[in-house]
Amino acid sequence: MAIQWVNSLNTYGWISIALHWVSAFMVFFLLISGVYMVTLSYYDPLAAPLSEWHVLIGILLAGLSILRVLWSLLSIKPVMNSNNLWLVRLAFLVHGMLYLLLFAMFLTGYFILTADGGWLSVFGQKVMPGVATLAPTATVWIGESHRWLAYGFGALIVLHGLAALKHHFVERDNTLRRILYPQR
Repeated sequence: MAIQWVNSLNTYGWISIALHWVSAFMVFFLLISGVYMVTLSYYDPLAAPLSEWHVLIGILLAGLSILRVLWSLLSIKPVMNSNNLWLVRLAFLVHGMLYLLLFAMFLTGYFILTADGGWLSVFGQKVMPGVATLAPTATVWIGESHRWLAYGFGALIVLHGLAALKHHFVERDNTLRRILYPQR
């Protein structure tokens, strides 16, 4: 039996599944570490290393998300398991909002870290140049935006997960199973 690497009209292939779950684990790390980091003082021994890991995983997720969007544009999309046009549109809207909030968090994170006009650095290594020097009030506003975007993103993830569970336990279709492994 051949391994199904790419999507079909019925199911996701291993590439899409891997991109989804690697992204999900990175997002969970970022959300948990971000919520925890705001409770730490500047002098806490975990503050600096956790911040560095948060930035590194954020940069890796940004790259992976770009790859994921490109893969999605080039791939067949499995047919949605619903004849309810309203639910199909809602699912499309939620997925679009997840990507929109994710990319907004990448941008706000970048602007927070390069507010002084310097380079975005991770573990002392320069990664990307800053594009502008921001006023302190703008930096505070962008930082608050980053936090509230993350809260909104977390709420959408909960909605996304509940919808998957509804498909699995209430509608008893293969929506959840096909993002876990390719279906026949």
